[in-house]
Amino acid sequence: MSDEIGLIGLGRMGRNLAANLIERGIVVRAWDKSTDALAKAQAINPDLLLYGDIRELARALTPPRCVMLVVPAGNAVEKCLAALADVLEMGDVIIDSGNSHYGDTERRQNDLSDKGLHFLGLGVSGGLDGARHGPSLMAGGPEAAWQRAGSILETISARIGDEPCAGYLGGGGAGHFVKVVHNGIEYAIMQILADVFDLLSQGCGMAGEDIAETFDALNSGATASFLVEASMRVVTIPDESGTGLLIDTIDDRAEQKGTGRWAVETAFDFGIAVPTIAAAVQFRTLSEDRGRQKAKDGPAGGGASRSLVPDDVTPLLMSAVACAMASAFQQGFALFDAVADHFGSALDKRRIASLWRSGCILRGGMVDLIEESQDGEGLRPLVADGQEALRSLSLAALSIGLPAPGLSTTLGYVDALRRSPLSTRFIQMQRDYFGGHGFHRIGQDGLVHGPWHEEDET
Repeated sequence: MSDEIGLIGLGRMGRNLAANLIERGIVVRAWDKSTDALAKAQAINPDLLLYGDIRELARALTPPRCVMLVVPAGNAVEKCLAALADVLEMGDVIIDSGNSHYGDTERRQNDLSDKGLHFLGLGVSGGLDGARHGPSLMAGGPEAAWQRAGSILETISARIGDEPCAGYLGGGGAGHFVKVVHNGIEYAIMQILADVFDLLSQGCGMAGEDIAETFDALNSGATASFLVEASMRVVTIPDESGTGLLIDTIDDRAEQKGTGRWAVETAFDFGIAVPTIAAAVQFRTLSEDRGRQKAKDGPAGGGASRSLVPDDVTPLLMSAVACAMASAFQQGFALFDAVADHFGSALDKRRIASLWRSGCILRGGMVDLIEESQDGEGLRPLVADGQEALRSLSLAALSIGLPAPGLSTTLGYVDALRRSPLSTRFIQMQRDYFGGHGFHRIGQDGLVHGPWHEEDET
């Protein structure tokens, strides 16, 4: 067995992963359907060994072969697997490093196992920089696949000291499932930080440099994170025309590739409430909604009034953002409990957090607290202590007509967790009134009906 790998897909992620592998002494044999991608990859990485097609690539690898796919999820993966299934042999390993749905990964594992091939679903976090210098890697599938590929993946991953941020998390689609949840949390935190930007910019009228300083102050303690640091850096980037800031030239229609939606759908499937994640997904959808685009250009359009005082807002941020971010992590991590032993055994939340400590988009104080505490208990004080600051910040946004879905939805979630009874008891009465569905009385088993159904029971 040699330190080599086959790589299919030489877009920006593929090229960066190839450079990472080569730099760490691993022979990379690669192919891409695009001649332009091949030429660009060769120019960047002269040590990269390129081949004319998948069959030629497979024949050049030493059995048991290991082939990594760095292609878009969906049809591109299916085409690669169909081609590889015809040329690979029993015991060979295929790694899907894209953002595939964990259900698709499990289906593909079953199909390939009939041919004696091992299929590893690999969640990759860290973006382009992580791919080049060390990502966080979350693997799931047959243990034999990890035994073959694990040492290579650990070699190229980010590290905390001597510990690699790459690990095997369980069978089936465990790796891709964890990445879906990761991306859901990422959506939520990005929306929370976007809400903060809007409060400071549109609500307070603060200049980009002052907003950057505010994010810099947030980048400490529990709220210190890669995403906060990124927020600090992008907000002051000038437009290339030299007439202002880049942020002021960007269309507000936010794109998404589906992983956030999958996190919400999975939460529905397993009966877990993830309102902040759902609100972040829905707000991106709203930003692209044609009806909204039409409405904003009409006579009723207009932005929020810049009537907030910065000194009234900025003192709330540290506690409020810590509360909102911690809640987003709690919602995501609840999904890990919900799947139970679906992947062969329970998902280890502290282990997952340990893989996210470096190279990962979510790296930061929250992840460290989860990894250091049992079952994420370290986040609870942040939620409790920041609830009133979050309430004040949400009310400030609402008072000037500024939508802040990340903040306000989190507040509703936290309030609901701490309040009893909920308004849903009234919904139970409504359901019984028109549909005869019945309801539970406090402290009693079994369904009963309201007096409006007495005639039906006689």
